[in-house]
Amino acid sequence: MGIEEIKELVKILKEKDNFVLATHLNYDPDALGSLISLGIILKKLNKNFFIYFEEEIRPQFQFIPLKEKLTKNLNQKFDVAIVLDCDRLSRTGENFYSALRNKFTILIDHHQTNLKDANFNLVMETNSTSEIIYYLAKELNIGFDQDLATTLLLGILGDTLILTVEMKKEKLLKNFEIVKDLIEKGGNYNLVVEVLKNKNWNEFKDILEWSSKAKLEDGILFLLVDEKEDNLEGIANFLNQVREAKIVAVLEKRNKGVKISLRSKNDIDVGYLAKEYLNGGGHKNAAGGFLEMDINSAKNFVLEKLKEYLNNLV
Repeated sequence: MGIEEIKELVKILKEKDNFVLATHLNYDPDALGSLISLGIILKKLNKNFFIYFEEEIRPQFQFIPLKEKLTKNLNQKFDVAIVLDCDRLSRTGENFYSALRNKFTILIDHHQTNLKDANFNLVMETNSTSEIIYYLAKELNIGFDQDLATTLLLGILGDTLILTVEMKKEKLLKNFEIVKDLIEKGGNYNLVVEVLKNKNWNEFKDILEWSSKAKLEDGILFLLVDEKEDNLEGIANFLNQVREAKIVAVLEKRNKGVKISLRSKNDIDVGYLAKEYLNGGGHKNAAGGFLEMDINSAKNFVLEKLKEYLNNLV
């Protein structure tokens, strides 16, 4: 399960000091949950650290602790950089990635497409990066308080869609065990579920409006978002509820290209597709990438590759 690597990480954390933590841009609940959870652990270990965070904390996540540790300033001393929930160091963005030269880097992640390009890589086949941080906290034998238990729940429930994503029986039972343990340790399950499930009225309206523009073609449900839109977080998961959709592809126009979000069911591996063709990566049933082209060219390219992949499965 990676126990030896976790023990090695425990040794590193105890020996070293002056850490910076970071995660990928366009953060999701697991990225935020694992990031803050590790920060809580470092605080319990009396370590010096700060958390590099380029983006704003969205309203629904204002409950997280350690907001005073979040900064966009990299002109602070650090000797060790820990990157969470990224399948490569560069997913932290240009600013942070360029600051890693001559620094000791640690990568903690669970994506099957991970490049393992840090000095120390802890990559495990778990359902979330927050699950790895849970095992780390157990190995360190530090006390689980309400803040740590709640932020771990945020990541674990966020990346498993509140334990509804398809997973093998053993993994499902393990995640149920962990969630039960975190609730018993004071984790606010109801708060986390409310944050993950509910959206404000404007977000909900935008998702409904854009979802109505999706097209289903040869088992591929695709949507083009050709204008700047801030309220579409979770739309790929929403569209993946369509039973006939073997693959969901949401293409969103960005300043320098097109962001692609892919979702699938059963044995259809969109993680492979994202890594092979879209300069990205992710999970077997949830992945993403980016193409530096206009949105119509990106649509034609993505549909061609998705159809080719599905045809080869037959």
